[in-house]
Amino acid sequence: MSDPSSPAPRRIQACPVAAPSNALRWARVGLAIIASALEDPASAYVFDWLGSDPREAEADLARGEPFEFAVSCGEARFAWTARPVDFLPLVGGAPLPCGARGGAPWE
Repeated sequence: MSDPSSPAPRRIQACPVAAPSNALRWARVGLAIIASALEDPASAYVFDWLGSDPREAEADLARGEPFEFAVSCGEARFAWTARPVDFLPLVGGAPLPCGARGGAPWE
């Protein structure tokens, strides 16, 4: 049971992308930014994961399995999740997935 006095988790950003490799790239970019501000051992844990090969996580996503990487530092907990979803196109076009440009910067 969660502590009623603790704040509820907040989603900071969500970004639908077209491929598992893009989803992992999005998570890795966010992790790299946060990792530099974390204290050890949390920052070491993140940098170890950033140095690992993402192909296994990409393969899991491609098979329809969700991905999550979480790290805690003090009272803060950061979690990156990716999960396969199906989108139905809207009448007259598809929704823009990540801002007005129509995709994440690396797509």
